[in-house]
Amino acid sequence: MVRKFVYSFVAVAFSIGVLAAEDFNGRITKVSGNKITFQETKFNKSDEGKFEVKNVGSPKELTVAENVKVTKGGGFGGKGGKGGKGGKGGKGGKAEDVEKGLANEMFTTIGENGINARITVENDRVTAINVFGGKGGKGGKGGKNKKDTGN
Repeated sequence: MVRKFVYSFVAVAFSIGVLAAEDFNGRITKVSGNKITFQETKFNKSDEGKFEVKNVGSPKELTVAENVKVTKGGGFGGKGGKGGKGGKGGKGGKAEDVEKGLANEMFTTIGENGINARITVENDRVTAINVFGGKGGKGGKGGKNKKDTGN
């Protein structure tokens, strides 16, 4: 009986720890020391079938952990081009570390629209920031390559 209680307690404690971390998509609009101002956003499909970015609630000032991991990119690769002069595809794949973290120029010169990012919040502190570099290109239409035509 006691053994079942202990296992149950450990399972619940582990679940609470896992659920404590939350990810949010949105825009970083300001960085000041160890604080960021973050506006959560989500995509909505309009009546015309287009996707629009909508704000969720009001901007929040959040404290950033000392060991915050700041990365850029990853996950949104393009298709790349086919043929001889096809365009470049999106980078996609693995996120890269941002040099200097929040002291990087992208955070010291934030534009009017902010920086699109996904943040991870644990115990009321931002522990990870992944800056979106865009969706990547679809690539070029290709074209005839001299090697393909035998010329």
